Amino acid sequence: MTPHSPSILFRRSRPSAHLPARLRHAVEDLKLDIANPSRGANEEQVHKAVRKSLPEGEIPPDSFVGQIIANNQSNFDAMLNNQFCKDMAAASTEEEKAKVLKGYKWYTVDFMYCENLMRYDAGRASNAPTIKDVLEGAQHVQSTYDFAQTILKTCTDDLGIPEESVFAAKKSAAVTDYGSFEVDTAQDQDWFTSKIATIPCIQGYYQIAKMLQKTSVDKDTVWYKTWALENMDWLYCESQIKFFEANKPPVVLPEMEETWNRIFRTACGHEVDFFALGENPQDL
Repeated sequence: MTPHSPSILFRRSRPSAHLPARLRHAVEDLKLDIANPSRGANEEQVHKAVRKSLPEGEIPPDSFVGQIIANNQSNFDAMLNNQFCKDMAAASTEEEKAKVLKGYKWYTVDFMYCENLMRYDAGRASNAPTIKDVLEGAQHVQSTYDFAQTILKTCTDDLGIPEESVFAAKKSAAVTDYGSFEVDTAQDQDWFTSKIATIPCIQGYYQIAKMLQKTSVDKDTVWYKTWALENMDWLYCESQIKFFEANKPPVVLPEMEETWNRIFRTACGHEVDFFALGENPQDL
């Protein structure tokens, strides 16, 4: 394996067209870091950071990811225990399913979330100091564009939302605020610290999906098939844990830890707000 070759970390056993935009963007961002010689550990070093495969669903408590979750457990639990996902699991009557479906349609229109990221990545690429940075920025724009197209297809084909309704949907504060937070974090923090914002998404979605697997009354629903099943891939979680183990600083100063915890808590809060969209949907 050559240093900084294209990463096989985060590679799913099967391709997916339904992963949420935030999870897709987080994964692609980490893969680009692994492939970039100027940013930390290469793929071989990431693999060596944790020499054995982790048992599915078990985050080592002494790992960076395990510790930051433990430091902010109540915030992480608030995300895991959001009401909308509980409603997804409990829906059994036609009335309950119709209510959840309406909420899921509005939650899924995070197509608009991609717009903020594409604008930011395009601006970053246009102002990049080197050709390598320009190319990386272009990769981000292309990846986010591809995600937006698959989400649009999910909205129209799987959820039956007219395309014109998707484009006409008004951006919610949750979408705008989350996108702004990610852009600001990427601009204001070093590359390692900015990636902490991805931990609630990657680790949390997996845990919520496994909860839905255990507790869903009806698994023949569009939200179970296009959200729960798609977020049950432990490989993403394991790869992220290894990524942080390979790149964490050897010495941690109190102010660094304070910043990390703040970013993690803020990201959890934005995820809570995003799931709350399903409880208060707009008509599409």
